[in-house]
Amino acid sequence: LIPEEKHLTLLQNRDMRFTGRLYAGLALFEGKDMHFTYDKFQVEFDSVQHLDFYLPTGDIDPKTNQPMANAMNSTVERVSGVLLVDAPNNKSGKENLEIFPSLQSKQNSFVYYDRPETLKGVYKRDSFYFKLDPFSFNSLDAYTPDQLKFKGEMVPATIFPPFKETIVVRPDDKSFGFKHRTP
Repeated sequence: LIPEEKHLTLLQNRDMRFTGRLYAGLALFEGKDMHFTYDKFQVEFDSVQHLDFYLPTGDIDPKTNQPMANAMNSTVERVSGVLLVDAPNNKSGKENLEIFPSLQSKQNSFVYYDRPETLKGVYKRDSFYFKLDPFSFNSLDAYTPDQLKFKGEMVPATIFPPFKETIVVRPDDKSFGFKHRTP
């Protein structure tokens, strides 16, 4: 957890409210007004602006002895939901419950393709994007690129009508994309 301006609010019963960056396994959440509930051992959020997934390289950092990972070239934006840190009865981490940390999104989130390095930003985010259906994603600290796949709808501006698809990690550039037969 890296709170914005090094500030977080401690609440009753060890709960916390914060804005900033939250690392959970191989994922980075950046948002406002996140709320950690100690009893449930979870973080609730309505306004995570960016969710970055990191892809394991298979290497171990010799300094930290931790697995190394590289950021993807796509970001999931406007995420709302719950991050289950661990089971409420396993706060000490005594048991290795592989399902945790687990993300449960509650509403649609989005992947945009307006980065300058993507055809010089020609695809504008107001009309060209992928809308993810609400999803669950378990084992944020131990996944493979093949497990990063999300169902939703591609909104391709005026090129085609919107269509249902599943985005996956593209092996060539490590971004979210898909192959789809055009109409």
